[in-house]
Amino acid sequence: QLVRRGKLVFNGGDELKAPGILIGPQGGLGTPYILLGPVFVDIYRAAQQGDWETARTLQFAANATLDILFRYPFFPAVREAVRQLGFDCGPMASGDDFASAANRNGFVAHMTENLPAAVRDRIHWPVTASV
Repeated sequence: QLVRRGKLVFNGGDELKAPGILIGPQGGLGTPYILLGPVFVDIYRAAQQGDWETARTLQFAANATLDILFRYPFFPAVREAVRQLGFDCGPMASGDDFASAANRNGFVAHMTENLPAAVRDRIHWPVTASV
C-alpha cells in the first residue's frame, strides 16, 4: 500500500533480501551492502526478472559471506574487507578494532579461503590479500 501511495520502501534484512523482494521494496539498507553491493544488486535484478533460482543461489552465497563476517567483530571486519578491496576508510571513530593483528590476518585468510565464488568474482576479492 505504501508503494502505491508513492512512498519508498526498503528491505533491511540482508539475510532475507531475495524473499524480501517479494513484498515489493524499491531497495535495501544494510552495512553488508558496502562490501557486497554487486551481489545484492544481482539478487535484486534476478528477482525483478523472476529468476528466483539465481536470486536464491546468490542469497545463499551472500549469507555464507555474512556468516564469515559475523565470526569477527562485525564493523571492523567489514571495514577491513573494504580496505582489502582498495578503499581504506581509516580507523573507526568508535575505536572498535580487531583484538590483534593476528586476528585481522586470520579474518583476511578466512575470507580468502572461504568466500563463495559468486561473491568473490562479483566483489573482485584479492587472490593474495595484503595486510
